[in-house]
Amino acid sequence: YLNQASITRNADINSYTKSYSIELIFATSGMYDSTLYDLGNCLKAYVRLEWASISGEPFSRNITVINDDADTGWFDQAHNTEVADGTLVSSDLNVLEYCNPTTFNVTVDCPIAEVGIGGVYISQDDSYYKNKTERQSNLSMLLSTKDVNNNVGTPKQSGQNPDGADYQITINSVSVLGSETTFEAVFTPNASFDTFMSGRDEGDRLFYLWVKAGNSNILLLVNKNLSFDKNLKGDFNLENNLITKELDKNYIYIGCQILSKELFKNETNEKFSISKIWNKLIDTKDLHGYESKQNFYHLTNLEIFKKLKDL
Repeated sequence: YLNQASITRNADINSYTKSYSIELIFATSGMYDSTLYDLGNCLKAYVRLEWASISGEPFSRNITVINDDADTGWFDQAHNTEVADGTLVSSDLNVLEYCNPTTFNVTVDCPIAEVGIGGVYISQDDSYYKNKTERQSNLSMLLSTKDVNNNVGTPKQSGQNPDGADYQITINSVSVLGSETTFEAVFTPNASFDTFMSGRDEGDRLFYLWVKAGNSNILLLVNKNLSFDKNLKGDFNLENNLITKELDKNYIYIGCQILSKELFKNETNEKFSISKIWNKLIDTKDLHGYESKQNFYHLTNLEIFKKLKDL
């Protein structure tokens, strides 16, 4: 989406040559559709500018094309075809509350000390964000990635939607030990954020909070003994961060994974079970996992929902 465009006349270079600056601000739609990044694809800005000294002048027109290479990827994917170079070591973020501040700690391992954090609201209701004059960055309450090392103690403000809803993320502390960076942050929604989210359907409260670092083949797992629903069966075993599938499966996959795009380059089917990829990696002992120590709440059915309400 094109958020804003402006043109500013600069000082004339000489009596025959004028100078202008053009600013184009985009909000890409990639967060709404992960398939835009399939098979090494990525989003980038393409701009074609055509200039003439007189309106309708057919001669001596100047055409400028801006077609820079992009270097993007979906969440938890390496950028384009780059080699995965970082991992999530630990995170105690289990629930992000929309009515109260949430403090959490994150540790990542990557070859650079520069680690960033950002957030965005992704509405599942097309009528909320399509064909609107409001900036998409405000509708999505986007907080673009901020470097955690250079922003300690300085609250970073998200975009504010038409209902006045926004939030801040503040980095309380950062420490670096070898290749590992650990930081504590607090997510603070304003009162209008609480009101806005309370008014959305339960299926329309999707919020992405990300840490920008490297990535690799990592699944976030929880021991099935920490599951509130004791009827859930395990999916894997985990030993020394290596995932296996034995008869007695003690770990549950809870929905977070980081996979290299290279794993899909020979896959010809558009739709297939991700377990097909997992099983290949398990056979070659290349599927690794991280164990979450947090209690796991899975809304399995109405019975579990009623029990959770009574907590």
